[in-house]
Amino acid sequence: HSLGWVMRGTQNVAEPCPSCHNLQAERTARLLKAANMPSTSAEKGNTFETFEISQGKQQAYDAAYEFANVDTDYKVLTLYGPPGVGKSHLLEAVGWEFLANGKSVRYEYAPAWLDRLRSTYGDDATETYEQVFNPQKNVDLLILDDVGTERQTPYATEQLTKVIEARYNRTTDGVVAISTNHDQEQLAKHTHPRLVDRLFAHQTAARVAAIGGKSYRTGTQWK
Repeated sequence: HSLGWVMRGTQNVAEPCPSCHNLQAERTARLLKAANMPSTSAEKGNTFETFEISQGKQQAYDAAYEFANVDTDYKVLTLYGPPGVGKSHLLEAVGWEFLANGKSVRYEYAPAWLDRLRSTYGDDATETYEQVFNPQKNVDLLILDDVGTERQTPYATEQLTKVIEARYNRTTDGVVAISTNHDQEQLAKHTHPRLVDRLFAHQTAARVAAIGGKSYRTGTQWK
């Protein structure tokens, strides 16, 4: 019974335990709701199976797939490249892989998340800082999409550094996957060097991959 099976009849035929099945279904539903994924299910969302691997995209696909499916010491996945080339698709695919393996996920569009954090200090705030920040603290995978397009302020840099360093320095067991339009040099002009160092720590704690090729949205062929 502890394995999710019960014995029925005199012939000791093993059958799935209905109560265990229901508990698993409830847990899966809770994980999906808390994940805040862009799509409501893997069937409707972006997965590795639906990603079109064309010129300029193989490296990023391999990096994301390895991060999601191989037991490694990487704490950070950084995908960087121009708009529309599939960075968000791959981040979502990583998220669905984690969820399929029963792990907790939290997806955030970085600019909107940082705006929500900042708004908690307003007189008309409808959320507290803890309500906005805490869902990211203890998940197995935190996804931050479009880092670097947020309004550049010391506060935004502080919050991004805070959440990423917690995983980079292993003060939490979770990992973080991010996308950005900027390479290492470009991002350094927009934010603090310490944050950039964490996101582009090649061959140590971060799995870093560039992605280019054709834009899925506009058809632009990026170098």
